[in-house]
Amino acid sequence: WGVLEWEAKLLRLRIATLNGCVLCKSVRMAPQVVKEDEAAAGVDDADNAEFTPRERAAIHFAEKMAVDHHNIGDDDVAFMRKHFSDAEFLELSMMAGQYIGFGRVLAMLQLEVAACPI
Repeated sequence: WGVLEWEAKLLRLRIATLNGCVLCKSVRMAPQVVKEDEAAAGVDDADNAEFTPRERAAIHFAEKMAVDHHNIGDDDVAFMRKHFSDAEFLELSMMAGQYIGFGRVLAMLQLEVAACPI
């Protein structure tokens, strides 16, 4: 975990909601940074919560990756690059893919309450 620790947590929480993975939404990755319930507060309505523009960008990117990835275009990438370095954007993209994929596999196998790899 590096600079993206908080944004990655928000990304994970938003994808967990969209995937319907209760365990993934409740797992505590870095409780010393922020309590999970505090992180989850507002993540499903980022525009009406007290997130920074960078945090909102991460949450909206998570949503688009999870539900509309075919329509991520140059404007979306340019917007992310306003808030994140290329390395950070790549890291967030890889994390989003991991969270989306693992969450869906767990749901398909009905294992999301038994184990969550993230």
